[in-house]
Amino acid sequence: MNYKEFENELNTTLHKIVDLETYNIVFQGQLKNNGQYLDGVVIKAKDNIIAPIIYLDSWYDEYLRGKSIEDIAEGIYNLTCKSMNNISPDDIPKLDWDAIKERLTVAVINADANVEMLVNTPHRRIEDLAVIPKILVKGDTLGNGTIRVTKEILGKIGKTKDEVLNQAINNTNQLNFSCRNMYDVLKDNIGVDSDMMDELYCSTQGPQMYVVTLPNGIDGASILACRERLQNVVESIGDDVYILPSSTDEVLMIPKKSGIDVESLANMVHEVNHTEVAPDKNLSDNVYQYDRAAKKLSIATAGIVEKHVPVRGKAKHMSV
Repeated sequence: MNYKEFENELNTTLHKIVDLETYNIVFQGQLKNNGQYLDGVVIKAKDNIIAPIIYLDSWYDEYLRGKSIEDIAEGIYNLTCKSMNNISPDDIPKLDWDAIKERLTVAVINADANVEMLVNTPHRRIEDLAVIPKILVKGDTLGNGTIRVTKEILGKIGKTKDEVLNQAINNTNQLNFSCRNMYDVLKDNIGVDSDMMDELYCSTQGPQMYVVTLPNGIDGASILACRERLQNVVESIGDDVYILPSSTDEVLMIPKKSGIDVESLANMVHEVNHTEVAPDKNLSDNVYQYDRAAKKLSIATAGIVEKHVPVRGKAKHMSV
């Protein structure tokens, strides 16, 4: 059974097991970061204004591995019910300014790779990046727990692009970004004792490197839009830094006094982006630099590498 046949059969099966007097079933494509289109299904109670979109690519992989359509339909339905049970009415803000202004945050994405999305999304450019506002949904089971602000939402809340973006940046500036030495991050993730970690780290040690992210591990690159927080983090490192766009969820900082070659950093970023980073998480192939005295973020690799636009296409193994 090919993918289209799978989707049609799943649609038929869901209509058999879902209470159609209570729920609507809608199959739809979703435009994600970096031009990634994902097919999904929404099972939404008729009296609700929001429901999770369940992406189908991983479920199709399950089918190809032998799982029945009936089990997949039951799994999708149960996942939707579980998601909605974890959300209270207070978790879903009304679309008015007073309800959402404290829930606004920003994300930083690649501008050139998201031209289609940005047509309908208020944004602000930073070099080759775009800063976009999102509304936090308190429940933690709806994707990444945010709703992207669109021009339609701007009209409903009666605010301008700059008013929304300024509020979102101000809120994000208050978040607790972490800046940790790569040594400590590796030690925690590998789970080895300090003596063994010291031996491993010393055998491969390069320049000091710091990992900057948010506690939830999502949208950590938003620090690039928050100059107050960015300045504080770089000051804590104690030197001007090169910034490597590890993904939309985190950035790496390397003190300039390390003397590392910028072209080597650019090659490393390009290699990692094309081999390790999921297409919808890719941020940029450029290496950035931050000057503490000038409080200025700029591209350090201008003229060294050709600007990279993340490859458009369908991401694999995405989940809710």
